[in-house]
This record gives sequence, structure tokens and C-alpha cells, in this order.
Amino acid sequence: MRFFDRLAIPGLSLAAVIAIGAATAWTQQHQTSPAALNIQAAAAPAAVAGLGDVDAPGTGWLHLEVGDIRTAELADVRLQREALDASKRYVIQFDSPITPERRARMEAMGVTLGDYLPHHAYIVVVSPERGAEPAALAAVDSVMWMGEYQDAWKLSPEIGNRTLYTPERQAMADRGEVGVIVNLFAGADRAAALEAVNAIPGAQIHYVSELGGNPFISASMPLNRVGSLASVKDVQFVEEAWEITERMNNVRWVVQTNVSGMTPLYDQGLRGEGQVIGILDTRINVNHCSFADTNPIGPDHRKILAYNESLGSASHGTHVAGIAAGDSGVDDNTRGVAYQSKIVYATWPSFTESAILQRFNLHHSQGGRLHTNSWGDDGTTAYNGLTRGIDVFQWNEEDSQTFWAVTNTATMKNPENSKNTLAVGATSPVPNQANHCTGGVGPTNDGRRKPEIYAPGCSTQAASSSSSCGTVGNSGTSMASPAVAGVGALARQYYMDGFFPTGEADAGQAFTPSGALVKATLLNSAVDMTGVAGYPSNLEGWGRVLANDTLYFLGDTRRLHVVDIRNDEGLSTGQEYFEEITVLGSGENLKVTLVWTDFPGAVGTSFAAVNDLDLEVTGPSGTYLGNVFSGGVSVTGGTKDDRNNVEQVHIQNPDPGVWTVRIAGAAVNQETQGFALVVTGDIEVAAPPFTVSTPNGTPSLMDPGVPESFDVRIAEGKENIVSGSERLYYRYDGGSWQNMALTHLGGDMYEATLPAPMCDSEPEFYVAAMGDLGTVRTAPSLGPDAPYQAAVGEIVTNVVFEEGFNSGSFPTGWSSTGIWNVTSSCSIGDSCDGGTWAYYGDTSTCTFNTGAANQGELLSAPLTLPTPPPGGTVVVEFCYTLQTENNPSYDIARFSIPGSSINVRMSESPTQWTTFTQDVTAMAGETVQLRWHFDTVDGVLNNFRGWQVDGVVVRASGLECEDVDPPCGLADLNCDGFVGSEDLAILLGSWGPCVGCPADLNGDGSVGSEDLAIMLGLWGPSNP
Repeated sequence: MRFFDRLAIPGLSLAAVIAIGAATAWTQQHQTSPAALNIQAAAAPAAVAGLGDVDAPGTGWLHLEVGDIRTAELADVRLQREALDASKRYVIQFDSPITPERRARMEAMGVTLGDYLPHHAYIVVVSPERGAEPAALAAVDSVMWMGEYQDAWKLSPEIGNRTLYTPERQAMADRGEVGVIVNLFAGADRAAALEAVNAIPGAQIHYVSELGGNPFISASMPLNRVGSLASVKDVQFVEEAWEITERMNNVRWVVQTNVSGMTPLYDQGLRGEGQVIGILDTRINVNHCSFADTNPIGPDHRKILAYNESLGSASHGTHVAGIAAGDSGVDDNTRGVAYQSKIVYATWPSFTESAILQRFNLHHSQGGRLHTNSWGDDGTTAYNGLTRGIDVFQWNEEDSQTFWAVTNTATMKNPENSKNTLAVGATSPVPNQANHCTGGVGPTNDGRRKPEIYAPGCSTQAASSSSSCGTVGNSGTSMASPAVAGVGALARQYYMDGFFPTGEADAGQAFTPSGALVKATLLNSAVDMTGVAGYPSNLEGWGRVLANDTLYFLGDTRRLHVVDIRNDEGLSTGQEYFEEITVLGSGENLKVTLVWTDFPGAVGTSFAAVNDLDLEVTGPSGTYLGNVFSGGVSVTGGTKDDRNNVEQVHIQNPDPGVWTVRIAGAAVNQETQGFALVVTGDIEVAAPPFTVSTPNGTPSLMDPGVPESFDVRIAEGKENIVSGSERLYYRYDGGSWQNMALTHLGGDMYEATLPAPMCDSEPEFYVAAMGDLGTVRTAPSLGPDAPYQAAVGEIVTNVVFEEGFNSGSFPTGWSSTGIWNVTSSCSIGDSCDGGTWAYYGDTSTCTFNTGAANQGELLSAPLTLPTPPPGGTVVVEFCYTLQTENNPSYDIARFSIPGSSINVRMSESPTQWTTFTQDVTAMAGETVQLRWHFDTVDGVLNNFRGWQVDGVVVRASGLECEDVDPPCGLADLNCDGFVGSEDLAILLGSWGPCVGCPADLNGDGSVGSEDLAIMLGLWGPSNP
């Protein structure tokens, strides 16, 4: 959708309305403060038939925005001899209000009543074949008049008489341009109307939607061309786009269109429904009207699904929540960006990797997928555990996206230096939203671009914690991050409501976007902040969010194409992904954005990037690498970016023709790397030759002696599939590749079946097909050079130690100090292991308040960690609840293993039992003790429940395998129950030295004539 991208909207005077079809002389005056545009035309008001002075409007009048029309002075089509035209719109006026009998009679006569016009009139369409004839209608005594809907009624007289406040609209007025909402008749031919509007010189259609049964077109065009809209048959009424300048409202329209009052995402029904925003901040005043509900907090609450702390009220958290998702039911400053979304809330965590990860995991488990954070650590710029915890969370939970307000100090700090978060700076308020207000300047220590995106954040009005329904103005990046997260919720809803690719909501097109796609969508929309020198830069990043520039809706010229590939289907080093994009015209810039959620870097490194993908865009004008810019646009040449996990290419006035987007796995150092690709412009996507994929994944673990099947999709594109080329290729010993046919399941679906492996097998495999023009495609994309792999056996987990404190006291060999005890008191619900637990707290008060600072430790008896099978793991696990002051400097709960580097500060978990897991594989075979230590540090604010620990377990897990007799008969190499031609093909394909090869039927380490003789002797049904 592109809704008034550069709109500053003037209008037309009443005189201009009247001048339809006549030669007009346009002159304009632009007043600067406030701005207004007045248009004079040659025609006079008397040119509108029926328009006159009205003393007492009522029956016999149409009260329209162009003025009061006396219908008795207009031609009555019932008095004409010509037949009525079914393609036209008429107005029929009754002498008194409509009754069901009158409506039924009209319908019976072939007159369909549409929009009501005061007084007692309707816009109608007629069906002459059903009896809608002039003479018949003239005989209906309740009908006073019937005439054609006139062109002179179609243009609002307010166009041109508006006061203009924003620089965008003032600039638009200076250019002689106007933005309009072109309302169509109910049932109008949208395509014909779009064609007619497009034919107006200089017109630009931004999107098409529907409101109250009437389609409408958002468009901009030269001011002196607006009059021609009235002659478009399907147009009912044209109005100037509205302009709202009230405080918080400016955030909502700035982030969508940057045109005052223009909120097309809301107009399309994207208000955050079905989306959940996680907020880590100071406490939210849930009684403020932006959040309040009579239902208890939880699934039935209109706004807050989970409040994971004791209730309270703080200015910062309430304000942040109001910007992101607040809604009092009134369109004012109490309404946030994604005002129909819901909230899950917790306070800030302690600054450790596990703490931040636990917080985000908790919110993710409660439905949160957009996570806004307006806090940080201004004392460091390192890629530390706090930063890494963010990257771990987003790598593990690909549906989630975090947003971070960058520091308000001068230079980039932590943890906005996380690779996967979206780092947000704050612009000045309207009318200076193109200027930087606050936000630290990048880059990060290792040269990555942060901040990345901006939104209004200074003098932002939102919910005030000190009132029941008031607002307050605050400034800082804290206000910008929730605004961008709110836009992220709208973008996420766009995909989940099925707007892509057609631009209309369609449940059949709906899909859940990855966090990377949400991030890529927002960054693709970002535009240069003209008040900041240089673009892109280490100050403004990629610019100010403008969602309208990326999201496509029906009727837009600027189209959208996206690709969303998850990590398990991603690229390995050396693999590539291609898209062919056809640029249809040079009027729209071509923008390509690549984002991937990178594997978390190691703490202590000075270079955080792990997996490096490269973006390359090639078209008629050359090849452009991601992030190689000069003068604000992409240029050819340069050096590829080796550290940012956001890469963009911007081409101004791109040459029409085919452009190729290439994504290369330059260095995928951990697992496989998924990505999100967003392309916008005047484009269409070329169909690929065909595609080969494994939509439901491939086996990663196989049982010995058991064949394993998986689904394959082979979808035709520009090429037809050569029958018989659909094959599975496999090898189990690193030798030569064998192959067998896929089983066709119908349509574009096939089934591949891997033969039964043995324990010492190392299965590798891929699938392939060939098109009728010779193209070969494989899955994975590099086929034999980087095949799928599987292990043989089963993951076995052994519990080697467990303690549930069910005896009522600490076990033999355990020791404790302070107020540690074993109890069933102070419960918040069933534990993970029985009815008693270890507790740091006073059971008489259910707090850790002793009247003074206190501390204590719980130390287990010595235990020897087991040695797992090769490739296995050993973990320590326990469940806990923790409720404290929740301050980084006080009430510190830590789990550690003395003598090791393991020393973890625990995250708050005040309302539920939470499971903590620590990998101790590196210590396998050692004798260790487990330690839980609590320290209040001070003697105040200790009236909280404290720490409960239960279900302590040590587990060893690993791959184990025991060979079984193969289920297939000798020589039945594809395990289909029959020794036949496919088995013969496998044997011949393995001819020669082949140690351990299934086709080596006599076990001599080679496939040859003796094996062939054995197979021929067993030809036919096989016997396992």
C-alpha cells in the first residue's frame, strides 16, 4: 500500500466543483502560517441546477455537501420518453420516509435502493427489464422526483478551503498537488474506476478499499486535474484527505504514511487484532482507561493477557504500554499504534543471559511475538551475556522479534548492539519528524550498523500512570521503540490475515511470518530522514519507519514480494538462493531488503557475526552488492558486507527488465541459516523453472533396520517435469551415490523412502528432478555437495540423580545456611515434583524479611556427573519460583557449581514454577556439588515470597544404537517387498568397490557379477 507517500494536501473551492466540463482558469494562493490554498474558477455557483437560497430545508430538497438542491428545479426522468439506463445511478425522492411496503414495491418494479440522501431520497440502480420504466414510476404517488445523479454533486466544496499545518501538506500545496479519497458507488466496477483514475495525467493510485459497502480509491494528482474525477461514471463523491494534528495521533499516522490523518493500515482493518506485544518495563497501571477491563487479567481480559508481577503503577511502563497497544475506545492520545493488540508484561530482568532469555521465553509462551524494551545498560558496549541472550532467544524462537530503544547518550551502548533485535532511535515530533531527536550514534564495536530505524519519540503523548484516563508527554527512545513494535504488530497481522500477495485479506493466503520477515518489512519501509546528513548512516540507520511504503494493498502501483525461509530449511556455506524479479517501470524505486536471524555469537568475542549471507542484485544497469551505497543509493562495485545481518539495495529509477536477486551462503558457520527477503517496487515475480522442496522436513534420526519416508514437493513453473527424473539419491558409507524413483502421491506431492540403515551407517541423501528445458533442481539446493544427513539410533536419556525434598528435610550430605528450609507452605500452586520443596523464606510470613540483611546457601552432597555416549549431553535441571524486589543490585539469587565457571543469576518467576536447565557436559566424569545462594544485600524491601526450588535432576542423554535384522529380504534394496528392476538399477549404480554398500550382497566389499547373480536368483517377491 502506498497511501499519500508524499502528500501535503490542498483542495478545490466550491467554484471549482461547479466548473466540471467547462474551461477553468486556476489560480492559487499559498498562505504560510497556517497554510491554506484558495482556488478560483471561471464558472459561477448558479451553474449548478437547483442550487439556491434555502430558508427551510426539508421535503423537496437534497441536502448535499455541495449545497442544498431543490429537486423541483431539476429534470425529472419520469417525464421523459427514453428508457432508463441500467448502467447509470439515479436519485429517487419520496414525499415522506420510506416504509417496508414502499421498499418492497420499488424492488418489485426493478428499482434497487442504495445510499440514503436526505431528505427521503436514495441513490438507485434500475432494471428496465423488470419494469423500471418512466411511466410506471410516474404512476407511483409517493415518489416526488427522480433524476440522474449529477457530476456536479461529486466534489466536496471543502477541497481547497482547509487550513494546512504540516510541512508535507504545505509542500504538496506548493507543488500544486492534491490528495483525495475517491468514493465509489456501492457495486461499482472497481477495475473500470481504477482505469479511469489512472488515465488522469499525473494521477497516482495508492490503494483501494471499502468502507460501509462503498469501495474507495486513495489517490493523489495535480490540483488542476481533480475536476475530471467527477466525470468518472462510478464515482459517487470525492473528498480531500483529512488532516489530524493531535499529539499521540501524529505517531500513528507518521509511522504509516507520514501524511497527517492518513492511517491506511487501520482503514484496511489492521489494528493489531490477534497480536500480542511483550513489554519488559516498570509496572503498568492496569486501571488506566487505556488498559482497564472488568474481566480479570488473563485470556478474557481485553488488553492484558498476563501480568507476571505484583500489580503496581509507574510512569515509564504505563506510558510505553500506552504507545504500543493502549486503547480507551476513543481515538485520542489514549490510543496506541497497535491499539487492538494485547499485552503480556513483566519487569526488567537482571542483566544476565539466562535472565533475559527466561523473560522472553515466558512472554513467548504466553503468546508474545513482538517484544518492546525501553531500557538498557549504558555502562558497556560489549557483546556480552545480556546481548547474547537476546540473540539466543530469537534464534530459538523464530516467530518472535525484539525491539530495543537505543541509548539516549551520545554513542551506541548495550544491549541494542544485539544482532537480531531492531534498534530504534527517536525523531523529533511533528512537524519535524525528519529530524533526529535522541539516540546514540553507532556503529557497534565490531562495525555493525546500529541504530537501524527511527520513529517519533519526543514529546509523545500517551497514558499517564497518575490518572485514570489522562495522558502525559514524555521524550526519549523509550517512546520510539513501542511505536515501532506497534507497527511490527500491524505488519505481522498483514501476513497472518492473508493480505500477501494479492493485497486483499484472504485466509487461504495467510501464514505466520518469522521475526526476520517482520524486521525486514519494517526496514524495507524506512525512508531517509532529510534532517540528517548522509544516508544510510550511523546516526539514522536506515531511516524513519513508513509502513505504507512496503505493505501492498489492492490498487497500489508499488508491489510487494516476500520470501520467508526458516533456519531448518536455510542455506549452508556455498549454497545460493535466486529470485527473478521483473521491473515493469522506472517510476517506483526498487528496494531489496535481506534480513536473517543470526546464530548467537560467543560471549567475549569482539566480532559478533556468526553466519554471513551476501545479497547481490543484478539488472540491466549492473550488479549491486548489499550495503554498498553512495549518495543515498546503491552503486556498483564495492566490497561485500561481512558483518551486518541486514543488507539492502536501493535503485532509483530502475531500468525495466529482469533483475536477479541472489542470496549466497558466504559463511554459514553454525547450523543452516534461514532468511527473509522483501522486495518492493513496480515489479512482478518471474515464475521459476520449477521447485523441489521437502515441505515437512527430512529425517534427522533413523531407526536401525527400518526404512524412513518423507514428503517431497515438485512444483512446475516455466518448465514441465520430465517424467521419471524425480529421484531420491542416497549413500550410507560415503561411497558412490545410489538412486531410486520417488512415489507419486498425486498433484505435486511425492514420497521418498530411504532404505533401512544399520548402526554404523552415516546416511546422506538428496532429491532431484529435471525440467523439459534441461534445468535440474535439487533439495537441498547444492544436492550432493551439501546433502541432507541423518543419524542412526535413538536418543536415550538416563536420570542419574534426582531430589524432590519429599522426605520433609534436606537429604543426607546436603547442607544449608541462613533461612533455607524444606516446606509445603507458601505455595503458589502445585510444584513440578510433589508437595514439598526447598525454600529460602520464613514460612510464618511467606517472605524473606528477617528485619535485616540476610543471606544463605543450599549445597548438595557431592555427586559424580556421568559420561554420556559420544555426542551426548549432561544437564542439571530444577524448577523454581522467585519473587523479590527485582532490582539488579539487590535480592540476588544464584545457582552455581563451586570450582567451575557456572554461576548464574536467576530470573524472576513470581507467578508460576519455571524450569531451569544448565548444560554441564564439559564437566562429565567430575565430582561436583550444586549450590543455591540467596543474598538480600540490604534490609529493606524484603517483604516478598523469596525462592522455592524443587525437582533437582541430573540427566545424561546421547545416541545409542543396536542393530536389528533388516526388514527387507536380501537384494530388496528399496524395501518395496519385491526384487525387481529398481533394485537392479541400484545394484548397477553401485558397481565396483563399495565397502558396506547395501548392494554388496555377498559382503566382499565390492559390487560385481556375484552380487548380480544373487539378485537375479531372488527375482520376484522378497522374503525378509
